[in-house]
Order: sequence, then structure tokens, then C-alpha cells
Amino acid sequence: MQHLPETIGSSRADVRPFHRHACLVYPVILVYLLTSGLVNNGAIAQSSSNDAATPPETRYTFAQGLLHREFYGMAADELQAFLKKYPDHELAPRATADLVTCFREQKQWSNALETIENMHAQWPDHALSEQLYLVKGDILLKLKKTAAAAQSFTQASKSSIPAVREAALYFLAHCNIQLGNDQEAVTVYTELADKPFDADHVYRPFAAFALASLYDNQNLIKKAVPLYTRLAEETAHTPPSLREEAIYRLAELAFLNEKYAHAVAYQNRLLAEFPDGAFARETARRRIWACVSLENYDKAAEFAQQYQEQYDTARDHEFIYIFGTCLVGLERYERATTAFERVLDLPTTPQRYRRLAAYQRLVCLLKQKRYADTIPLSREWLDTYGQHPETVDVWYYAGTAQYHMEQYDKATNSLQKALSLSDGKWDYLSHAQVLLADSLDRVNKLGDAARLYRELARDADIANARYFLLKAGDIAEKADTPQTAIQDYRNIIEHAEGDYAGDVRTAALRLIRLYVRQNDFAKVDDLLQKMIAEGEGKQQPTLLLLSGYSFFKQGKYDAADKSLRQAVEHADITEVRAEALYYLTAVLLERDNVDEALQSFTKLFELPKSLLPDFNHTLLFRLKDLYYRKGNFSMSAGICRHLTTSPDPVVSTRASLELAQTLTAAKQLEEAEKVLSALRTRLSTTDLEKETEGSFSARLESLFGELYLMQGRPDQAVRAFRQALATPGGDMASQTRAHWGLAKIFQQEDRHEDSLKHAIPAFVMGNDPHYTPRAMLLAVQSLVHMGKKTEAQKTWHELRTRFPVFAEQHSGDKSVQTISSEDADAAENETITPTNGEK
Repeated sequence: MQHLPETIGSSRADVRPFHRHACLVYPVILVYLLTSGLVNNGAIAQSSSNDAATPPETRYTFAQGLLHREFYGMAADELQAFLKKYPDHELAPRATADLVTCFREQKQWSNALETIENMHAQWPDHALSEQLYLVKGDILLKLKKTAAAAQSFTQASKSSIPAVREAALYFLAHCNIQLGNDQEAVTVYTELADKPFDADHVYRPFAAFALASLYDNQNLIKKAVPLYTRLAEETAHTPPSLREEAIYRLAELAFLNEKYAHAVAYQNRLLAEFPDGAFARETARRRIWACVSLENYDKAAEFAQQYQEQYDTARDHEFIYIFGTCLVGLERYERATTAFERVLDLPTTPQRYRRLAAYQRLVCLLKQKRYADTIPLSREWLDTYGQHPETVDVWYYAGTAQYHMEQYDKATNSLQKALSLSDGKWDYLSHAQVLLADSLDRVNKLGDAARLYRELARDADIANARYFLLKAGDIAEKADTPQTAIQDYRNIIEHAEGDYAGDVRTAALRLIRLYVRQNDFAKVDDLLQKMIAEGEGKQQPTLLLLSGYSFFKQGKYDAADKSLRQAVEHADITEVRAEALYYLTAVLLERDNVDEALQSFTKLFELPKSLLPDFNHTLLFRLKDLYYRKGNFSMSAGICRHLTTSPDPVVSTRASLELAQTLTAAKQLEEAEKVLSALRTRLSTTDLEKETEGSFSARLESLFGELYLMQGRPDQAVRAFRQALATPGGDMASQTRAHWGLAKIFQQEDRHEDSLKHAIPAFVMGNDPHYTPRAMLLAVQSLVHMGKKTEAQKTWHELRTRFPVFAEQHSGDKSVQTISSEDADAAENETITPTNGEK
């Protein structure tokens, strides 16, 4: 949909954070203490607890009254006094358990643990002793002694009381998650979750939720959904907070899997059952998005109106943006323009929404045919946000507005820029090509215009391909290239299948006129196909090659593939076989059959050099990159060496740089240094560097820096990296590599502030798949070392979002473990209840 350049929240990484329920133990124990009659809710005894004549039962009741009123310090004093005077009284075990409660509520962890140990030593068989293993486990979790907590929960899991035993198993599974024993946790959660939910076993639904969350995080959606569904449906014994979040997650999973109708159904249910819940506002907003994604703009607008009535939206940039998209879908472009301008006027609008609102405003202006406004705002957008996914669209909008303003030279430049950035699956591809072809025709660039019309005609999705070939032929005639025009018209006729009507008849007439004018009646293509079908012997491979090449140039990749394979099969080790392999490689790449393309080119490269065809250097660089990414450094280096012989100095210099990088990756450091040294001498003695504005020197020095770093020569590496950063014209890849290298060296020298200064630019400005994630990890480590753990956590979260595979590979890093455990602590240091505990 043209009004949604990217769907906010359309990926798992964009989902708002789920509410996490802390694993809390104490309320379970408190339930048992209360139900055991240990807390007397009656009046406090009137006699002083210090009266020597006061019976021990009364003194205990007095302490219980203090405990009940949450006077934990006073209650602890009374209980300690009671236990000192009556250590063997029948109430002593209960008093000891109450004392644990007092210490725990005051966060006197060591006193609480010591008291529990005393309880286990004195009354090991008492019913409260096994319950106190749960309390002990909870305290040990708070102290980050997970393994010891697991032992305590294991002990509690042997309880004769089923509810205590299940609570212990639940929290034991939580410990296993922290200890990395996910499968053991899954086993326990599954055991608990498979049992019926009831009032006496409060942790079964929590176990089901924890299990669903594990599956959800592992993207095992088919396992997670039934568990969420059960929690959503079993209303009698599922805590409301669990049901609410289960419904929310079902809605989110449906949304993320583009099942928007299901998402809306869940969202409607959640808002009906929990209108004031924790997820209500978020769900109401997401429901509008879901309707927009369904292109149900009327319903989206209705929900947007409800949202506006319920919440303060005056400064809600996201809602205003969503509402604007609804208006675009309803083709109310003037009102939509106003909405997007409101988003832009809000000082609190994040940069992402500012960018998207400015983009959507351009869509609306173009729809309103406000071309004079579109042109300067397009330029403003490109100057501000030119590196974002919508860039290709904005160039198209600018070109379209310029075309309609009859600024054909400018339109040509803008549309060509758009097409150069498109990926072939672009919504505006065909229309941009049509506008560009007509603009080229109007500025008398006839050859370019004709070629573009032919490209349009080859597009399988174009319904009026014959019209575009007619345009191409017409322009070819105006350019006085009749043979080209002949070919255009013949292409129309050959695909007509005998239907000589409309455009086909026009093409036939024009072709006859040209043939008569030239006295050329040969039907080369017909003859060629006949020869391929009937011919035998030496000519067959050549004909197959020519046919394959012809099909390839026309974009008929299936036919080209077939002919070229036959040429390879029938040809001996000759130039024909070599060229057939070459064009077969190109065809396979166009069909995204990368692995087979590389196999084809490997066979070609193994042929004698005298047989190799004249390669297109752009294709060779592309192949070199593919081999490099596959880890085939031998082939990558071989292609680079071939390219270093190019007569074009720019190509040969680039090839030398690529060769050095490949050799470095292959750890052939000595040879890599020779290549770089020779290139440094060459650049210093030619004018090439002036022509390329320093880009080669910057890359050269950054490669030298990495090489020196791998050789254990940090001082030289620092100088090289700094030289790379200081060289004007350096590309982003060179700068990113240099910043990463300096950050790594300074961290090795424990200069963490200096390391951080260089790590940050490598991921704030750079986005290199190799160096940027490594720089982010260095930043995390330096920030942790400097005590800036909040910034470290934010950087780690960004790393996980941008480079999830790399982050997963380094999740065991000591610094990462430090901040990850503190993330968990923030949640665990809250009071435990069944309704806010981690699920």
C-alpha cells in the first residue's frame, strides 16, 4: 500500500515489551501461615507482653498482632523475646517462622536465612520447615544465588503438601531458566500446565504462561498459541492479569503473522473484557493499525474516533500518524496532510515518526496535484532522511512532480535516481519507467528512451508490452536506427501467435515499410530458431549460445538457461563453452540461483585463461562478493587478481583493495601486506587519488590498520586507523572499520573511555554487517567497565535488535551477563504475588 511505506510494529522486534511477572515466593508461604491459624486476627492482648505473669500464648498473640499490622521491627523484638524465654514451647516453631517473615519484610536477608537454618535444625520434621524452603529459595534468588536457590526449591518440592510442592517446582523451573537449563524448565512447566486449573494450585496457570512465553520467544508459535488460548478461555481459575496478557499476546502473534482479521477479533475481546487494563491503550492503537493493514479504512477511522474520545491525543504523535493513514486510505488527502503536519509540529515527535509523517505528506500533496509544493518538500526530505527505505519513493515523487511541471531535465535525473535505488519489486517501477522514457524522449535522449521502453516491454507483469515496443520502435526510427526499429517490431509479431490485430497490425505495417525501404526480407530470428531445431554438427553449440545470449538480453531467463546449458553440454573446451558458462552464470544470478551460479563460474574460471571471455567488471565484483560471503576466499582472491589486470585504473585499484581484504580474511597476512604496500606506492605516484577524492587512500589505511592489528602491531594499527579517519573522502565502510579497530585497541589497553569514543560512531553512523556489531559489543563492555550500566543495557538491546545472530553468539560475554542479570534483578526485587509474578 503506497500510504504505508513500512508498517509500524510489523516485526517481532517492534512489538511493545510484554509485561513480565516476577517470580515471587513469599505470598504462597503467607497463604499457608494464614490458613494454618498462625495469625490471630482478633484484638491484641491487653496485658503488656513484658509482664512476667503474661502467659506465653498471650505474648505470642501480641507478637502476631504486631505482625498482622506490619509492625515488623516490633514484632521481631517480641518474637525473639518469646523464643528466648520459651525455646521449647509448642508455639516456638510458629514463632520462628513468623520471625523469618519479619526479617524478610525488612530485607534482613542474613537474619532470615540464619533463622530458617535454626528452624531446620531444631524442627526438621515440622510442617513449616518444608514450607520455609520456599522462603529460603526466594531470598537466595534475590541475592542472585540461583544455584543455591534451586537446591532449596528442590528440597521444598519433596513436600507432602501438593500446593507447596507445585509452587516449589514452578520456581525451580524459573531457576533452571536462569541457569540455562531451558529443557528442564520446559519439562516442569509442561507437567504443571497439563494439570487442571483449580483454586488450590495457583501456579498451574502461571506455569502454562511461562511455557507459552518460552515457546513464543523461540518463535514456536504453534506450541505457544494453544497455551495462550487455554489461559484466555479458562476464566474460573486463571488470574485476570494472566488472561489479559494471554489475549494480548494472541492478538500480537496474529498481527505479526499478518493475520489482521484474527488480530482485530482478539483486540476487540481484550478491550471488551479489560477496558481499563494494562494493555488497553496499546491494544486500541494496534487495532487501528490492523484495520489499516486490512484496508478497512472505515472501521479504522471508527476505532480512531473512539480512541480520540477515550484518550488525550493532542500530543500523541503515533495516534495522529495512524489517523492520518486512515484518511489516506479514505482518499481524504487534504485532512490527511493536516494530520501529518501536526505530527511534524509536535516537538516531542521521535525522528522515525517525523520522517514517516514528512513522507506521507508528500504522498498527499502528490495526490492533490500540488506539484509546486511537492518538489521543494521532496528535496527537503531527501536532504534530511536520504538514507532511509522511503528514499526511492521520494525521488519518484519529486520526478513525477517535475514531469507534470514540464521540468523534463530535472524529472529525468530524479526518476533515474529512483530507478537506480529500486530493487525490481518496487510498486512504482513501471510508472517511473514510463515517465522517465517520455522525459528522455522530450529532451531528445532517444537511445535511452527506446531502451527503457524495451525494458518495460520485457516485464512479465506489464499488460501493454506491445505498446511499449511500438514506442521503442518509433523512437528508434526517429533516431535513424532502422535495424533497431525492425527488431522491435519483429518482437511484437513473433509473440502475437497469429493474432494480427491492434498493435500487432501496426507493427506489421511499420515493419513492411522498413523492409521495403531497405530491401531486406531476411527473417533472421525465424531462420535461427529453425536451425536450432533442425541443425546438427559443429554449428549447434554456437547457435545455442547465440540463442541463449539473445534470450538473456531480452530477459527471458528460462529460455536462456535452457539454451546455454545445451551449449555447455554440446561444446568442447572452446571459447563457445567459456562464453556459454559466462552467460549461464549471469542468467542464474538474475534468477537468484546463487549457489549454482557460483558453481558455473567456478567451472569457467578453471578453463585455460586463453579461452576466457571479456568479463564485465561489475559482474565480476558481484561474484567476488558472493564467494567472499560464502567463505570461498580462494575464488574471491582469484577474481580480484584477474581484475587487477584491468586497463581501467579505478577498476584495478579497487580490485587490489578487495584482494587485500580477502587475503586478510583468509589470514594470508604477509601477502596482504605486500598488496597494500604496492598499492600505497602506486597511489602516491599517480593522480588517481585526486580523481577519487581520497576514497581509495581511506580504505587502504583502514585495511592496513586491521592487518597490523591481526599481526599484533597496535602502534602501527592506531596510526593507520587514524590516518583513515583523517583522509577526506573516506567511505562509511572505511570509517566504520577504523573506528572499530581503534575501539578494540584502546579496550585492550584498558582505555575504556577512548574505546567508547570510537565504538559509538561505528554503530551510530555505520551499519557494516561485520564491524558494526563488533563495535557495539566493545561499547557494551566499556560501558560496563565504566559503571554506565544503563547505557550498556540500551546498547545491548540495540545490538540484539540490529544484529540478532551476532548478539546470540555473544550472549555469554561476561559484560553482557552482568547487565542481563541486573535486568532480571530489577523485576525480582519486588514483593511476590501470584498475580504479578513472572509467567
